[in-house]
Amino acid sequence: MKLYSKKGARNSNKGRRRPQASIIILVCVNVVLFTAVAIVLISAIISSKRNSQEPDSSMEKSGVEAFSPAPRNVSEPPATIEDPEAQQEGTSSQLQETPVSPVEGTGDSSVDTGQEPQSGDAAGDTTGDTITETQDPPETPPSMSTEQFFLDDSGLFTGADTVSYLVYCFETGDFSTRGGSARVPSASVIKVFIMEYAFVKSDQGLLSLSETLGGSTILSLVTVMIRQSDNDATNALIRRFGMEELNAFFIEQGYSDTVLERYMLDYDRRMAGFDNYTSLSDCVAFLEKLYFNREEGLYRQMLEIMQGQQVRTKIPLKLPSGVIVANKTGELDDVENDIGIVFADNASFLIVVLASEVRSTAVMRNAIANFALAAYEWVTASSNRLE
Repeated sequence: MKLYSKKGARNSNKGRRRPQASIIILVCVNVVLFTAVAIVLISAIISSKRNSQEPDSSMEKSGVEAFSPAPRNVSEPPATIEDPEAQQEGTSSQLQETPVSPVEGTGDSSVDTGQEPQSGDAAGDTTGDTITETQDPPETPPSMSTEQFFLDDSGLFTGADTVSYLVYCFETGDFSTRGGSARVPSASVIKVFIMEYAFVKSDQGLLSLSETLGGSTILSLVTVMIRQSDNDATNALIRRFGMEELNAFFIEQGYSDTVLERYMLDYDRRMAGFDNYTSLSDCVAFLEKLYFNREEGLYRQMLEIMQGQQVRTKIPLKLPSGVIVANKTGELDDVENDIGIVFADNASFLIVVLASEVRSTAVMRNAIANFALAAYEWVTASSNRLE
């Protein structure tokens, strides 16, 4: 009986364990199925939300892009918004007067350049660097972006050992230059920079041109200083303005090679190693400023004074009658300089000739006159070809 009872108890326990295991298995299966269904439902909901927020790409192309420009490449620099005043200042000449050659500019195949087409970047590419180069502001000396022409300068070097010159046509950009831009004795050419000081300070309200010095107004002294190269008038102005003040002004204006170290006719100081200096680049910078601002009050007045030049022994000497020249000469026993703007009928050009270690004054003045005439003939002929 005891054996029978223990065995029956074991069988009874086994019978109860089997349904409990089945229940556990069923619960696990249900949990797994529920989890799977939940995951599927959640995925479907997320996908539905994404579809509702992001329209079909074909809709974007047919709608937005149809009325909008192509999006800018993020690697490109943003467009620059320039100050209108900054665009007007000193840039109008570049926009109007810097020509674009058929090869470098448009790359139009209909223009016969007489050259075979090139490949790559040299083939007249109309984008990128070509456009950027034509829009660069003019430098000092001028940008010289078109063509260098060659003039017979043998006469200049016959009369002097050291010569630097530049001819630049404002309308075409053509230029001719030689000799670099070293600091050289200015002689009376420095008087144009003293004139600029007087007018700029007057324009700033720091000086009155009607102020009298020794019975003459500053304006009248400036006028005879330029038109007659009057040294007494120049010295009176230097004493009034101050030599240090003038030199500081030259630096402020960017004339890094122009310096005043002595009064006019002070030969003792010159023999002691002190002199007045300028350079090709400084003279060109002044003439450019004078030309491009010729409609403004102070620069218009300075230009009118220079147009009344009475010393006509060099640049104006051999030019055709009626040609307007605004120039300023400078000479010492071994220096012959002349700088100016020539207004031809269909073209205007600046010309600067600075010569030192001069062997013959007469030869050098005649050489400068011949050189100015050659420049005039070349510039006018070149401008006629463009019309």
